[in-house]
Amino acid sequence: MKDMISSRKESTIELLERMRGYRPRNRGQLAAYVKAFLGLRIPAERVCGDHDSPLDYLAYSFLGEGARRNRDCVVWANRGGGKTQLGAVASLLECMFLADCQIRILGGSEEQSQRMYEYLRLALESGFSPATGSI
Repeated sequence: MKDMISSRKESTIELLERMRGYRPRNRGQLAAYVKAFLGLRIPAERVCGDHDSPLDYLAYSFLGEGARRNRDCVVWANRGGGKTQLGAVASLLECMFLADCQIRILGGSEEQSQRMYEYLRLALESGFSPATGSI
């Protein structure tokens, strides 16, 4: 019995490691991927009718949903609303799935840049590492 449980656990870990290498292709996959591998639940509901949700931003920046020319955007939200953390998630995913991608952090302040760096560092230290092996 103990061997069977150990075998299932190894199979689950192997499956998760393989799944980590599959690029999310839509909003649902993106939200599930971030939840499974980064432990973050990204809100998908708009609070105000004429605003966008955090998942709208992440889908736009990573998947290009709704982008006409490029995926550059300006994000305007309340302090502490998760903009820097979502920027780190988008950067990490791009580094994971785009060839020859590198991350350069340029924040509005040194404190904000450091905060984004910490989000990236914590994700990598907790076991999330791109298929390329490094960032």
